[in-house]
Amino acid sequence: MPLATRRTALAGLASLLTTTPFRSIAKPVYSSPKTADDTASLQASLDAARGATFVIPRGMSAVTTGLVLDGPGYDGTRIVVEGELKLLPNTDGYTTGGGPVAAAILVRDCDGVTIDVPGALDGSIGAHTQRLHNNHLVVVAGATNTSIPRLNCRNVGSDGVYVTMKEFNTTSKRTTNLHLGHISGQNLSASGRDLITLIDANGVVVDSIFSLNIGGLIEGQRQPGGFCIECNTADHKVENVVVSSAYIRHQGTGGITCHSGNGSNIRFERFVSINDVSPTDVDQFGNRTQASRSNGFICTSTADIYARGRVIFENAFGVGAVISNCSNPDIELTVGHVQIGARIGADLNDVIGAGVIGGRIDIRVWNACRWGVQEGRVAGSKLIYHFPVGPLPGYYKALYGVYYAAQRANHKNQKNVRTINASYSADWTRLRRKDPTVGPDDNDFDNILSGNIANGYNDIDIFGGMSNKILERIGTIQR
Repeated sequence: MPLATRRTALAGLASLLTTTPFRSIAKPVYSSPKTADDTASLQASLDAARGATFVIPRGMSAVTTGLVLDGPGYDGTRIVVEGELKLLPNTDGYTTGGGPVAAAILVRDCDGVTIDVPGALDGSIGAHTQRLHNNHLVVVAGATNTSIPRLNCRNVGSDGVYVTMKEFNTTSKRTTNLHLGHISGQNLSASGRDLITLIDANGVVVDSIFSLNIGGLIEGQRQPGGFCIECNTADHKVENVVVSSAYIRHQGTGGITCHSGNGSNIRFERFVSINDVSPTDVDQFGNRTQASRSNGFICTSTADIYARGRVIFENAFGVGAVISNCSNPDIELTVGHVQIGARIGADLNDVIGAGVIGGRIDIRVWNACRWGVQEGRVAGSKLIYHFPVGPLPGYYKALYGVYYAAQRANHKNQKNVRTINASYSADWTRLRRKDPTVGPDDNDFDNILSGNIANGYNDIDIFGGMSNKILERIGTIQR
């Protein structure tokens, strides 16, 4: 290289070094056994990089009970995990109603922090029975403008990302403007709780989720699995959330779960929820083929939710979706290999609630072995049910396309517009369930039913009321 060229190159390199933000490189850790705690040295390197960049380099494996970024002094800090960071079980730390919260990385009351993990966060050292200790991999608590562009999680014992207020279950500063880029997590077998849990947040954007085997049994309790919105107190709110895409394989109760109580403006652009739980319950003929408490999509007590997705059960027959006590939903789902395609409205399992109010729900059901749709209290909604194939025989004797379950005197199904597309059912222009325990008009179904309907279904497919109740047909049946 000519001397002049070398001088130019060296000058450029010097300029680059003087303008590059400070980077604190964690020193190689050679602890043996590898469960030895490296937290002190790691935290010291992190503290030296406040407002700059802290790196765990490629090829390094470190162990911690938790790295903490707490307070405005860590504003603008960037953590890059190119190697591996393992979480030790921790029974100390910040407390919630469910026990202490520990995290491999805690971001609390900071602004503009970035956590980038092209390497891995690993919870394998933390036993998966530590549910009450809430050993998460990343916790964001009362932070603003946080970005996690990449996150690879392994052996998730509790949650991969847990988002809440600064003081967790005590009313305090909220988490706002959180960007989650490509979030990936997997366990060797079904365990853990969720890849992402939102307890309190306003303004969350998730680019993509890949969750494999996160969501199963912990200490005998079946966990949601995948993505969960769950407000723990009346003051918690989860608002303005967009999930662009999600692939979730789990053995949990939900897969995609929104049972927040204070959730609003939630949007799932597209998702696939595959539940491969083994059968836990018997069908009507005594064969163990069912999993009645396992679902693929749950939406309760949420306003203005938009969802487009598919739910598949691979082993047991479960419930495709539960949609209740929601206002203005816009939901389109295709569900397959299910006991019940969807349970919609209040009064399901004798639960009192407002039901579904307004909005639009479109459910396409394949290979249901019991009911296409179970419907409770619904008012002012547009309901579209598709049953492109008949039910699977050999599991239940009573097979219905739409099974009305509203029982309470104040649970009227009113002013709904239904379109039922099926090749095997009857078209009811109006129906009423007569129940001698309440007035004859208390459970009036003031609905319009229409659709592409033909004859040939085993028994009737639109059934008013629960078992042992009387069905009164009003209107005409088009054959």
